[in-house]
Amino acid sequence: RIRRHLPAHPEPSGEEIETSKFVTKRIQQAGVDAWIARSDIGNRVGVVADLTIGKPAANAPLIAMRCDLDALRMPDEKQVEYASRIPGVAHACGHDAHTSVLLGAALAMSAINSQPGELADDDGVRLRFLFQPAEETSHGAEWLVSQGAMENVDAVLGMHVDPERTAGTVGIRYGALT
Repeated sequence: RIRRHLPAHPEPSGEEIETSKFVTKRIQQAGVDAWIARSDIGNRVGVVADLTIGKPAANAPLIAMRCDLDALRMPDEKQVEYASRIPGVAHACGHDAHTSVLLGAALAMSAINSQPGELADDDGVRLRFLFQPAEETSHGAEWLVSQGAMENVDAVLGMHVDPERTAGTVGIRYGALT
């Protein structure tokens, strides 16, 4: 349902207000601490959510996982039930898939915490989920950073769908990228 909702309700860069609310509601329902970012343009766009799984060591790294929320200003020409309901705005770059995957990961990882006995007493990890607005205009990352979203983060994992890659495969690139 999430994967079908997002492409039907796209919002362009800097205007991801309802998308941010949608993500935040689902994450909070799963018991994850989340906040909607406050951008410099006055909109409440972007979401940051923290989740501690198990009992990580005091010096355990904080790992961030990032996706992008925004859609493009272009018509959606798909003829499917989940096509954009917003004229002239479409998820044509895969950001709806990115958001679905990261939201699904946050929900799945939150479920681990509700399973007693799944982790040993000394196992654990600290995670931060970054739902970045305005990726297409190159403003959203700056907004999140200025609001402290990267404080104490030791590493960031990002992802992007790739139509050139064979379905069912994953490509990995180590080090800095974009």
